[in-house]
Amino acid sequence: MIFATFYDRVDVLSRNQVRTWLDAQQYKVAAKFEHIMGGLERMPFEDWARDRTYFAHLSERQDGCGGLFEVRIAHGSRRQYRILGKYLPNERIALLLAGGIEVKNNFDPPNLCRIAQTAFAQIPATNPEKYRVRHEFSPTSRTD
Repeated sequence: MIFATFYDRVDVLSRNQVRTWLDAQQYKVAAKFEHIMGGLERMPFEDWARDRTYFAHLSERQDGCGGLFEVRIAHGSRRQYRILGKYLPNERIALLLAGGIEVKNNFDPPNLCRIAQTAFAQIPATNPEKYRVRHEFSPTSRTD
């Protein structure tokens, strides 16, 4: 069994776009993501996609999303919140790259897959550890 650990991609200035996106969401949305991702880390990676409720591998048919995965939650009747990432099997890392919202099969931002793919492509082969931090499982201190 192979377990994976969540990491967030940070930019050259150590800004964590995934944490920034999560912190901008309603408290209940951020808390639910943290709960789901914490549960996924405690399961073997190969089991993550068995129940497609919270996790799925994306395909090339999905507008440049090939090679990415999504962690997703539904909140409200028409919104699904998504964090896109890429699995690094040699390191057993699920690298979170970008967050967005899906409404009626459309991403907001509309180029979410491209944003995630670009974020990953900008990580240099030398010293990639500089561009990721262990995901902190703590929804913001907000109470809204």
